[in-house]
Amino acid sequence: MSWKIPKASLEASLNILFEVPTRHGVESSEYVKIERHKDTVAKMSLSSDMSGNVYLSAEPGCPLKDPVYIDRRMLEPFITAGKDLSPGFYELKKDDGRITLRHGYRHGNYTSNKKAHGYAKLPKIDSKAHSLSEDLIAMLECARSVAVDDPVAPHLSCVFVYIDGDKLRALSANAHVFFQGYITLEKGFNLKSAALPLPLIDAAKVENEVELLYSEKVAVLKFSCGTLWHPVKSEARKKFPRKDIEKMIKAGLEGETILQIDADPLYDSAERASNYMASVMSEDPVLAIEVKKGDTDVKMLCKAVGADFCEKIKLSKASKGDVKIEWPLKAIIPILDYSRKAGIAKVSKDEKGRTCFSAGNIAMLIARREKKEKKHSKKKKEKK
Repeated sequence: MSWKIPKASLEASLNILFEVPTRHGVESSEYVKIERHKDTVAKMSLSSDMSGNVYLSAEPGCPLKDPVYIDRRMLEPFITAGKDLSPGFYELKKDDGRITLRHGYRHGNYTSNKKAHGYAKLPKIDSKAHSLSEDLIAMLECARSVAVDDPVAPHLSCVFVYIDGDKLRALSANAHVFFQGYITLEKGFNLKSAALPLPLIDAAKVENEVELLYSEKVAVLKFSCGTLWHPVKSEARKKFPRKDIEKMIKAGLEGETILQIDADPLYDSAERASNYMASVMSEDPVLAIEVKKGDTDVKMLCKAVGADFCEKIKLSKASKGDVKIEWPLKAIIPILDYSRKAGIAKVSKDEKGRTCFSAGNIAMLIARREKKEKKHSKKKKEKK
């Protein structure tokens, strides 16, 4: 007997579940656990750094008396290939240890790995569910683009949020880049502060309607058909340098304005540069901004081994001085995209020579790279 599953239901459930990262050798991250929940519902699970449970709704007659474990590396491409194909349903059939998934003229046969183990259970959280708006998720993505999941600096492996009056503020940082943003809160959002795990922020955009539950030990995203959860790092919660970041960004915002530019063409140019550099984005390419005194356009430059690209953007007014800035290309793209709502973007420089990009309710400060180069040159001289 086969079990008829709506195609849309299967794809929506797995889109959420496959946000759980694969970890080599961790069977609970490599094999999707599928078990009967009700006659019309199956529960699917994965676990690694982040864990997830989703519920697959279908017609009556779920044939799974015992759990089965299907290799996600073989399941995911089969489902992906069927997104633009008909019919609008799949059929699942179990025959001893073999599972057949049929979709029209295609079918896949899977062997259940009964040895798979280590699937986490969703912890109980005594917390109110906070609805995440589309604007909030977009701002959190900006902060996420700056933050890094670095075991050397676990206190920075998060996006730190807290309530300040009627605003929710978000902060993030790495060794050289610092981000700050805020949105005006809707009534009922009372999450005082949270160190949000980075993988959860990546997953928040999977669905339009998502809720956040948070405790000191775990953060949970609640979707229409399931949940994802991730432990909260105590170092991030206790030692995140909130005051230091806010102090630096405040100084940057209060510094001398060295450039004002329309955010739309700035984003469009940076997006094209990221497309040119797509194959080398893992090398963290830099986007350089150059303007000379009296110029009426900005040069956008990016380089890789064997190639470099340049594009010019018109300014509404001639530049009052020479400007040269370097931005991490990968991090700046979501920030520039978000900044388009503000219309005009501004670049200022503080007394220490650090540049600060700001537009509307977001700001990003870049520490000076020249200091790092001077230190290297001093070390070279000492070695000689």
